[in-house]
Amino acid sequence: MKGKSTWLMLSVSALIFAVGGYFWLSPKQTEAVKKAMPVLNLAVQPVQKEFHYFEIESQSLVQPTVISHLAVEVAGSVQQVSLREGDFVRAGEVLLEINPLVYQAKLATAKANLAAKRLAFLEAKATHEAAIEEHKHSHEKATPLGLKLPHFELAQAQLHAAEKTLTHAKYELKATKVIAPFDGLIMKRAVDQSEFVEAGEVLFELASLENAQVRLPVTQKELALLKIGHGTLVEPLQARLQWQNGSVVSTLPASVKKTLSAVSEDTHQTYLVIDIPTPYLFQQNDSVVSSVPFGQFVNATVRANEPYEVVKLPAKLLKRNQSVVTVAKNRLQITDVTVLHKDAETVFISDGLASEQWVSSVRVANPVPGTEVNLTNLAEVQSANAKSSRRQAL
Repeated sequence: MKGKSTWLMLSVSALIFAVGGYFWLSPKQTEAVKKAMPVLNLAVQPVQKEFHYFEIESQSLVQPTVISHLAVEVAGSVQQVSLREGDFVRAGEVLLEINPLVYQAKLATAKANLAAKRLAFLEAKATHEAAIEEHKHSHEKATPLGLKLPHFELAQAQLHAAEKTLTHAKYELKATKVIAPFDGLIMKRAVDQSEFVEAGEVLFELASLENAQVRLPVTQKELALLKIGHGTLVEPLQARLQWQNGSVVSTLPASVKKTLSAVSEDTHQTYLVIDIPTPYLFQQNDSVVSSVPFGQFVNATVRANEPYEVVKLPAKLLKRNQSVVTVAKNRLQITDVTVLHKDAETVFISDGLASEQWVSSVRVANPVPGTEVNLTNLAEVQSANAKSSRRQAL
C-alpha cells in the first residue's frame, strides 16, 4: 500500500514538472519563431487623393431623328417614279405621280355640276324673292311652301354640296402627286413604275436631313460615373464622336443633352442621346455634303461634368477581396477599400485609404499581416510626403 502511494506521488510530480517545462519553453519558442520570420523588402508609395473626371466609351449608329412614312392618298396606276433608295430630295419635289386622267375627269364633272347647282340656286332664289314680294300685297297668311322656301333651301344645300365636291375633286387630283415634305434622304421605296396602288398605301420612307441622332447604350454603373440620371440634363455632357471610312479617320465634337428614361427590355440599358445638327447640307448646285452620314458606325467618348475624389492605383495591386497591402510602423497590413471603378490598368478607390497611409507599390503574393517591412524607397516616400505637405499649406 505504501509502495503504491509513493508511485502515485512520483507520477504527479513528473506531470507537474512536464507542464511547467512546457510553459517555460513556449515563450522562448514563440520569440524564436518571431525572430526567425524574414523581413520583407518592399517599395511603397504615399496615398494621394485627386479629383478625377470619368470618361465612358460606347458605340452606336447615326440615325435620322425624323422619319416620315409617305403614303399615297388616292388609288391608281403609277405614271412616274424615278427616285430610288439613297437619293436626296428637296422639299416640294415630286416623288411619285399617279395617272391623273380619272381624277381630271372627276374634277371636270364636279365643275359642271357646280355650275348647274349654282344656276338652280339662282333660279330658286329669284322665285323665293318674287314670292315674298307677291305676298306683301296679299292678306293671306304666308306659308313656307307659298314663299317657295323649301325649293330655295334645297337649291342652296345642293350648291354647298357641289362646292364641297369640287374642293374634294381638286384635292384628289393634287393627291395624285406624292410630294417631299422636307429636304430628305429616301430610305425605302416600295413601288415601281406602272404598278397599281391603293389609297393609304405607304410607298416611301423619307429621313429628314435637318438633324441626326446617336443613341449610346450605357449601363447604370456608367451613368453613376457620369453623375447623371434619366431625362433632360441641366448641363449637357461634352462628347466626341469618331469614325473611319477606309483610311480616313474623322472626329466631331458633340454633346449629350438627355438620356432615354425607358430601359430597353432586351438589354436592360439606358441610352445617352447625342443630337447632330445638319448632318447633310445642300450646296448651291444641289450637291450634298455630309458631316456624318446616316448608318455610320461611330465610337463615342463622353466626359462627366463633375469629378470624384479618388485614389488611383495600378489594377494589379487590388486583391480579390477588395483590399490592398499597406504599411504602418514598418508592419504589413491588409486594408479593405471601396472600389468605385476598375479597368484593365487602373483601380479607382473612393474610400478606405487616408492621405497619410502608404501603399505597396508592388504586388505581394501571400501577404501576412504583421510582417516586418524594410522600406526600400523610404527617402523617396518621405520627400514626396514633404512636397505634398507644402502644397497643402499653400
